Amino acid sequence: MLKQNTLKSYTLFLLFSFSILSAQLIVSPTASVTDGETYPELYGAQDITTVVIGENTYALVASVLDDGVQIIDISNPASPSAVANVTEGGTYSELWGASGITTVVIGENTYALVAAASDDGVQIIDISDPAVPSAVAIFE
Repeated sequence: MLKQNTLKSYTLFLLFSFSILSAQLIVSPTASVTDGETYPELYGAQDITTVVIGENTYALVASVLDDGVQIIDISNPASPSAVANVTEGGTYSELWGASGITTVVIGENTYALVAAASDDGVQIIDISDPAVPSAVAIFE
């Protein structure tokens, strides 16, 4: 009798487990953006991170082929908008082959840390005002 109850328990467990495994997650895209005039720093998009500044949510995209970063306001996911972009050159001397990106908040400022494979370095960008990013420092 004990064996029969155990078998029923295992059968019930297996049926329950199968139901969980067979569930499907359906995802519908809300919007998409591509490299071009509005989003000039997306060719070769390599990495992405998000950050909340004030009441807005931004996506920061590192582009290995455009050698830069695209900042996109995604507060309304159905209607993302380009905010700013930076590219290798001038005060941005460590973005060639931008391949990784993350953000950090220090005090009241928000910074993007961009790893650049071709420059073998890191560019630090103040994005506290995402519309006016500014180069802060580099590591070579």
